[in-house]
Amino acid sequence: MIIISKNRKSRSGQALVGLLAFMAIAVIVTSAAVIVSLLNTQRTSDYALGEELFAYGEGGLENATLRTLRDPNFAGSTTTITEVTPQVSVILNITGSGTKTATVRAEMSGNMRKFQSVGSFTGTVFTLSGWQELP
Repeated sequence: MIIISKNRKSRSGQALVGLLAFMAIAVIVTSAAVIVSLLNTQRTSDYALGEELFAYGEGGLENATLRTLRDPNFAGSTTTITEVTPQVSVILNITGSGTKTATVRAEMSGNMRKFQSVGSFTGTVFTLSGWQELP
C-alpha cells in the first residue's frame, strides 16, 4: 500500500506557478528592453536630422554672404534641395541697406532650424559682425 502524505499533495503545481512567475518577469524585462531600444533609435534619428539641418542652415548663411558680396541688392531666395529624401527647403531673407541681416530657415520633415547673420558694407568691404542660431 502506498501512502501519500498531505504535504506532497499541497505541492502539486508549485513548479508551474514558479514557471509562470519567471515567464511574467521575462516578458516585462524584454518589453522594457524593446521600448528603450526604440526610443534610442528615434532619438538618434532626430539628432541626425538636426545635424543635417544645421549643416544646411550654415550653408544657407554662407550662400547669403557670398550672394550679398556679389550683389549688394540681393534680397533672398528659396532653395529646395531634391537630392535628399525628404526634400529640404532653405529659405533665405536679407534685409537692410547698410547693415544686412540674413535669416535662414532650414526645414525638413516638419523640423526646422533658424540661423541669422549680420554684416555691413564699408565702401566695398563687407564685414560680418554676428553669426548665430536662433531659438
